[in-house]
This record gives sequence, C-alpha cells and structure tokens, in this order.
Amino acid sequence: MYSEEEQQFQNDLINKFKLIVTFYSFLKFKHQYLNSVKFTDVKANVNKSLTQKREQTPELIPTTELTQQDLAIISYLLNETKKNKKLTRFLDFKYISKDQYEFENQSTRNAGKITNQLANDDIFSLKSMDTDLEEENLYNEFLILRINVPVASCKTIAALKEFIMKVIKTFCDKLGDFFSENEDPVNILDALSIPKRTIHSDPLSNIVNKLQPGEKRRIFDDEDAARYAEIDEKERIGDFLDTYLKPEIDMTIPAKTAKFKNNLDIPRILNVMLNPIENLYTHQHDAVAELMNGRNCILTTSTSSGKSLVYQITSVWKILENIDSTMMYIAPTKALAQDQVRSFNVFLDKVRTLPAEEIISMLPFEVSDQEDYVYKLKNIKISTYDGDTTQEQRRQISKWAQNSIQIIFTNPDMIHAAILPNHQKWAPFLENLKMVIIDELHIYNSLFGTHVSLVFRRLRRVLAFYQTSTIHEMVWLGCSATLRNPLEAFRQITGCDEYTISVIDNDGSPNGLKHIIIENPELENLNKRDSIGQTARIIVELMKRDIKTIAFCHVRRLCEILIKEVKRLIQQDSNFEQWDYLLNEVVSYRGGYSAVDRRKIERELFHGGVKCCISTNALELGIDIGSLDCVVMCGFPLTLGNFQQQSGRSGRSVQESMTLLVCGDSPVDQYYYKHKEELISDDKSMFQDLVIDMENVLVLGDHLQCAAFEIPFDITKDYKYFEKDVRFDIFENTVKDKLEFNGTDHTVDTFLNDTYTCSEKYLPWPSGYVSLRGVQEEMFAVVDVTNNRNIVIEEIEMSRTSFTLYDGAIFIHQGISFLVKEFNSKEHYAKVIRTDVEYTTAQRDFTDVDPVIIEVVKAVNGTDLPIFFGLLETTIKVFGFLKIDKWGKVIDAVETYNPPFSYRSKGFWIDIPEKCLEYLEEKCINKAASIHAAEHAIISCLPKYIITGFNEIKTECKAPEKEFSSRTTERIRPARILIYDSKGGPTGSGLSIKAFENVNDILKTCLSKIVECECENGCPTCGISLPNCPEQNLVLSKNGSRIILESILGTDEEQMRTIMKSIPLEDPTSNGSTIETIRVVNGTVKYSPNVRVIE
Repeated sequence: MYSEEEQQFQNDLINKFKLIVTFYSFLKFKHQYLNSVKFTDVKANVNKSLTQKREQTPELIPTTELTQQDLAIISYLLNETKKNKKLTRFLDFKYISKDQYEFENQSTRNAGKITNQLANDDIFSLKSMDTDLEEENLYNEFLILRINVPVASCKTIAALKEFIMKVIKTFCDKLGDFFSENEDPVNILDALSIPKRTIHSDPLSNIVNKLQPGEKRRIFDDEDAARYAEIDEKERIGDFLDTYLKPEIDMTIPAKTAKFKNNLDIPRILNVMLNPIENLYTHQHDAVAELMNGRNCILTTSTSSGKSLVYQITSVWKILENIDSTMMYIAPTKALAQDQVRSFNVFLDKVRTLPAEEIISMLPFEVSDQEDYVYKLKNIKISTYDGDTTQEQRRQISKWAQNSIQIIFTNPDMIHAAILPNHQKWAPFLENLKMVIIDELHIYNSLFGTHVSLVFRRLRRVLAFYQTSTIHEMVWLGCSATLRNPLEAFRQITGCDEYTISVIDNDGSPNGLKHIIIENPELENLNKRDSIGQTARIIVELMKRDIKTIAFCHVRRLCEILIKEVKRLIQQDSNFEQWDYLLNEVVSYRGGYSAVDRRKIERELFHGGVKCCISTNALELGIDIGSLDCVVMCGFPLTLGNFQQQSGRSGRSVQESMTLLVCGDSPVDQYYYKHKEELISDDKSMFQDLVIDMENVLVLGDHLQCAAFEIPFDITKDYKYFEKDVRFDIFENTVKDKLEFNGTDHTVDTFLNDTYTCSEKYLPWPSGYVSLRGVQEEMFAVVDVTNNRNIVIEEIEMSRTSFTLYDGAIFIHQGISFLVKEFNSKEHYAKVIRTDVEYTTAQRDFTDVDPVIIEVVKAVNGTDLPIFFGLLETTIKVFGFLKIDKWGKVIDAVETYNPPFSYRSKGFWIDIPEKCLEYLEEKCINKAASIHAAEHAIISCLPKYIITGFNEIKTECKAPEKEFSSRTTERIRPARILIYDSKGGPTGSGLSIKAFENVNDILKTCLSKIVECECENGCPTCGISLPNCPEQNLVLSKNGSRIILESILGTDEEQMRTIMKSIPLEDPTSNGSTIETIRVVNGTVKYSPNVRVIE
C-alpha cells in the first residue's frame, strides 16, 4: 500500500511521538503546574532515549534525531480539523518569550529547575545541547512544546497511561488518514513550515498600512467565499439571516420615506454648498428657520436623521450675515467632536474652493470691503479644544484675533476649566458668539448634568457681560434622539426661558427596513452561555460577507476579550489563507487608548477602512463611522436609551440594516429576551427623564465660587440665571455662607460694592477644585517593553489598576495579550510584554465598605432601629488572581501582592437586627444574597426621590466566589445595608444625604415593588437586578430582601409569621448558606463631635 520510504517515514514519526508524549505526560504528572517545556529539553531527552533504544533494536528505531520539522508535522496532524468541526488544539509548538515561559511555570521557585531533575525512572534527565543553549541566549524567546493533558489524567498512573495510549492511537489514525488521502504525503509534510521567531508589529500600523481593496488578489477557491463574492450588496443581510443565522426572534421596524420642505429662503451660496442636496428634511427646514429667527431649539429626531446639517447651515448663514461671527459646538466625547470637525470641514471645503467673484455674485446683500470679506469666508478656521489639545495649540486657539478660529469643538470640562476662568483672553470670540450647539444632550443627566447646567449658566452670565447689546441675537441648539421631555430637559440644562424654546420633532428623514434580532445562546459548559464566543462567530461571518459592522460591549475588558476571540477564530479558520486579510479589518475602540491611537482608529472608521469595530459606548453617540449595515451588542446595554442610540448606528441611509443582541447570563439580558417587545417600542415614556438638581448645595456652592472668580457675584442681579431651578433662600444662603463679601465702601472700584468673590481656599484657580465628573484620579501608564519598544499604549485610572495591572496579570490591548511584568505603584507605571496564552486572568480581590464616622442618626419609620449617615471608607485589595479559560473554568490560582487602594466618601447604613437574620436562617436563605438584593432594590428606587444616575450611588456588591464557596472564610462581613456616593470624595456628592432624608419613603417603595413584581428572583422591574452590578447579579435573593425590608420597616411579629409561611424553605447546599459569610454587627462606629440626632 505504501512505498518503503513512506512506511519508514510513518514508523519514524510514530516512534518519536511515543517518546515525546510519554516524556511530557509523566513530567506533567509529577509537576502539575507545568504548562510548557522547552524544545531543547524535549530534543535532548528524546534523542538520548533514541540512542539507548537504537543500541537494543536498531532495525526498529529511527536513524535520525528529533528535529523541529518533526514536531511541526506532529502539531499539524494533531491539530488539523475538518471544516465546520469545532477546533480543539491538542499541541502547541511555537516561540514564546522567556518571561512568559517563567510565568507559565511560576509555581516553582525556579521555572527551569523542574526540567533538570528526574521526574520518574522512565523519564530521562534533561540536558540541552550547547549549540541550542547558545541560540537561546541570543534571543529573548524559547521554542516550547505544550500538550493539552487533562487534569483527570494526572491523578493516577493508570489514568495517565490510558491517556497516553489513547493519544498515540489518535495520532496513528490521523497519520494514516493523511497518507491515504494525499498522493505525495511525505513531500507535503516535509514542506510544512517550522515555527518562526515572533515579529511583533503594531496592530494599528498593520490596519493603517494594509493593502487597499483590490491590491491583494483573492482566489475564491473556497465554495462559501466564492458565493459571498457574488451576492449583491443589497441582499447580503437577507442572505446572512437565511443561510447562516436563521434567528428564532427577528422583529422588524418598517422602512419610512423622506418628507421635505423647500420654502426656506436660503442664500444661493449655501445652496451651492449643500449640493447635491436639493431639499431639506422637514425637521432640518424648521430648525434652521427657527434658529435664524432668533429662537432657541431642541431638535429631537431619530439617530442618523441629519441633525448635524442643521447647525452647519445655520453657522454658515450667521457668518454670512456677520463675517466675524463665532460658534461653539459642545460634545460629551472627544470622538464625537473629531467626527464633527471632519464633517464640517467637508462642508466648508465647498466654499473654500469657490472663486471670489462667484462668492460675491451669490451674496444676498452688498459688502463694503469685498476683498476682506471673501478672504475671511474662504479661510474660516475650525478647531477642537479638548483634553487632547496641546498647550501650544490652546495658546494659539485662545489668540482668536490673530488666528481667526471661528468655530470651536469643545466639551463642558474645557468650558469650565479653561474658557470661563480665562474669559478675558477669549473676549473677541465670546463677543461674537452667535450660537451654542449642545449635541447628545441626554448625556448630561443626574449629578454630571447638574454640574453641566451650572457651567452653562456661568457661560450665559459671562456672555451677557460681553454682549450687552447683542445678547438677544445669540441662540442655543440642543440635539438628542432619546429624551422623554425635550422641552424641560433643554430648559434645565441651558437655563433658557421656555417661551424662547422651539421643540422640533417632526422627523422627515427616511430609513430602510431594520431587523431587531435576539440571540440567546444555549447553556453549555459549566451551565453558562457562551455569549462572547457566539458574538465572535457572528462577527467573523459578517466580515466574510463584507457586512460593515460595529459591535458594542458595556465594559472595556469585554471589548478586548471579544476582539481577541474574533482574531483567534480567523487565525484558526480551516481556510485561513482565504481569510487572513480579515485580521487587519477589525479594530477595537474604547477609553484608555492614547490620543494618537484614538486618532488613527477614528480616521480608519471615518473613511471605512475596517469591516468591524468593537467598541464600548464611546462610539455610541452620534458618530458617523461610514455606512454601517449591522450593530451587534454583546449583552444588553445599560438602558433602553442606550439600546436605541447603539441601534441607530446602522442603517444611516435607506438600505436594509439589522441590530443583533446576543444575550448573556445576566438577569437583565434574560429579562429583555423575554420582553423583547420593549426593544421596538416607540413609546418615549420608556426613556429616562433628564433630571438635574441645582439645589444640591455642595455642587451649587462649588460653581458659585467659580462664577464669583470670573466676575464678582451680585445676589440680586445674578439670581435670574438660577431662579427657575433654585429657591431664592437656598441661593442666597449658599452665596453668603460659601463666598467672600466684598463690602460696600469701594470708592474707586464701585462695581465691587455689594458683591461677592470666591473664598480664599479655592484660590488661585477655583475650577481646579471642582471636577464635573467626580474626583479626578491619578493615571498609570501601561508601557509595552516587548523587544525594548518602551511605548505607552494606554493610561489607566488608579482605581482600575487593582483589577488590571497586578504582577502576572494578562492585560489585553487591541485583542493582543500582554503579561504584566512589573507594576510600580510609586512611579505610576506598569511594564508589559506581549504573550501568547489561551487564558485570561481575573483578580482575586475583596472590596470592603465600612463606616468611619457617624454624622447624623435617626430612627427608621418610627421604630427603634437607627439609620446612620456619615463618612465611609472603601478598601479594595487584590491578593491573587485566577487563570481562566474561555468557558470561565479556573485552571490555576496564583497569589500576588498589590498595595490596597482606599478612598473615602459619604453614605448611609442600617445595621440589620439579629431577629431578621434569624428569619433568614429559618428559611435557609443566603444572608449575603438577601442584603445584596435589598441594596439593589434601594438603589433602583432612588431616582424617584433624588436625582441620580448610573454609578453615582453604589453599594458593596457580593461576589459569588465568596458567598457560594464551600470553604470557610475568615472575611466575615457585618449584616449591614450600606449605600454611598461614588463621586465627590470625602465630602460626598450630596446624593446619599438626600436619600437619607427620604429613606422611609424609599424603603416602602422598594418593598412594594418587590411584593408586586411577579418575577422569580429579581429583575429590572422590581430593581433587584441592576445592569451595572459588578458581580453580574449572581448573588441575589428576592425572598430574603423582602424579609429584610419588612423587618427594618417594623412589620409586627404576627404579620411577619404570615409572610414567613408564604416563603418556601430553600436548600442550603445549593444557595451557599451553609458557610457563614455574614454575621450580626458587633462593635461601634465613632461619632462625630458634631453629630446630629434627628427626632
């Protein structure tokens, strides 16, 4: 059947493989922490064994030594898989860094030590050849062998031998199949490439410098690839749904035709700039007309409805009327500002290229100095002014008169910290400011919204100082697609009077048919849904079909894990040579990337340079990233408003599009899987109200300090900017209590009489003491030191370092795994090196939130149970990490040390009475799950009583690793409900104190929602499942939360007995209540010397 040469080739390879797998398996048996062995060590010992056996039976043993080519062939045969079969890699033969090698085997004191001792009588001592050692010393990499030996096979010698025999049989079968299926098998196998040393290239450079479409010839030798190429662009989505996804849930939003208006007397030059647009949509027409008539507008139409064109037309029109006019565009994110600059420059380029004579002929009025007018019009300058703007660029921009920058794209933070405190330098710009545009207005909500609304009132105050006679000509434009009450939201944010505001909601834009598809993966390994794997498989298939896609993940880590999985699937595709180019067609985008990298990615997105972008919500807002066909969401975003924003990224014209939600195990995901109709509802009442609280004295006082620094503050004259939202007594008392009075006896600077200035403690720069987004954190640089690159690839907030930058952690950037080699907490950096591992790491940590000082105390609902308000301390400690595979299975546990991270804040707490814990024990209900559920319910009810947004109020969430453990823990927490401000630092944000004041009503509302809700164990409706729970809502007990709330509200014993009868007895072995993790509070908390007791 086979030639003598082929038979000898097979026999030699089989004999070598037997020695390799036996050697590796027994080594793994003795040293189970072993994850890889250097090829030089394998080679030395296999060759030694071959030499000994050759002396005994020379006719049966290979005459050649083990080579890299041998292992390359073995690896290829063992890992080869048939098309459409799930790939399981059995053997890895590749180069890895020395650091990774030591890390993989770090359970020993010396990683190399284990491979230099006798592991068993049948295992030979390891001894590398001198030439191999010399080669290793020249490079920073080892060529290693890694075999997937199951843990179960390492428990007994018998199991190990059974595994070895099974693997040898598998190899023999695969070798035989290969020889029978190929005409010249020996030459084919000999031609296989041996592993090459790693060449580390920058993934973004690969994307930016990749071959353009058509430069790399595609040979469609794959049947599917050839078929994809023939599908018409308009039919790709339908073909994807029919032939690949075949969704169970496919809801549709019908197509809509455009509605136009054309009776607006637009200057001819603007019509030229609008070409090829002949008519404006109804909402565009009406908004421009209202703005040009001096009305403030809130434009609330669907995403991708052309809202940007409204401010572009109006801006140019106002500049035509007054060539020195200026505009200010305010965006919540840098990416959105960059997008709008690009778009506006394209619009302005049309007038920049027109001849001067043609411009003059099209003007609607006479111009005295035509040459100067035309020069200024053709040289309108626009610029971003944000955190990425260099100091030199900022100086140039602020020199408005010399540089004629007429339109700036900025954010509230820069207005607050740079423009208003320096308003004298900005005087020419502010004097000529004719329009302020606030895009994505719904973002300015809750505490952040309160800060921003006060910034805008300070801006209006400064503008009134510079525009005493022309202030009535200035207009405000707000844009958003997801507001419940647009008029009130716009009024609250800007401070404009209602009678000056026009609401434009007559959406005239068209849209194509949109599919809303929900995928709910089956429960698989470890009884979990592989939402990441399913999302990655969908993305790869979409890319193959050239369906332009953006995928959203709600956290940064998930974003990186997803792109890594996408690249893995592409690399392991059975037709990789057909699809290898797709590796440079997918990119991730999120916070933390350097400004340079963000600009590179944004340019690629704007110009359609990639087929798929995987992003956090950083790209959710109004950003035009080309013609997108599909939005994929890996898990439900925070709110329905976020869902609508993300869904609106696709279908930005009349073509068919789709939104695909892949659900995970989260109760929130499963809720929307069951209540899918809410995803296509056009009921605006499902959106959140944009609410702010300008009577938050802490925030109000901070901004009054800033305002008084900008221009001396007059209580009577300046109250008009606040009168709609702040009671006069609160306003007056805050000014008098917080600010410094200038007196009444100024004879020279008489304008200072009866005014106030900022307190000395806020000097020299008040805005530096006031952060709009919470306490400013110190940043840590992540430095890639692979091959001495020494390039900063990211910046991480201090609070995140405990979870991402501990020694030994796997840090993922652009889908590439890096090993954290060194974490320096003093110098604020972490050194990382590229690595190639199949697992991720998860920190083993705890977060304790404990009261420090009691400042206020009162009784709960007229009972004897006290509720406290005061200072708390949060301590985050990482004590080790877990190596976790893609299914969430723990494959190793490693101890580490990072200094604890602590911060203080304000909050309130209730110590749960011992009787309540006895009720929980009676029904064998997990105490931690009960407390956690009650805390979630309280947080979900807060917006009804105080103005708060996501993550502005937090609690101590309970981790399943601890609460469901079968082992006793020393970290037993007090039985306490605790709610605290996540922002504001030691002084708090003012939110928790307001919740404390309304706590009785809040607790009653929580209980009512829990009792009335029909869910089994918590959902978004009753508030027990929160979308932003860091522990994925896994430790919750709805019944337990009811018992706790009933108890602390003072339900009498008889009624409690009735309630207890209705609650079933639980199984303590399944809910984790056999191990004590919660106990009654012992000890006391220190009282403040100025403690208040509220009767």
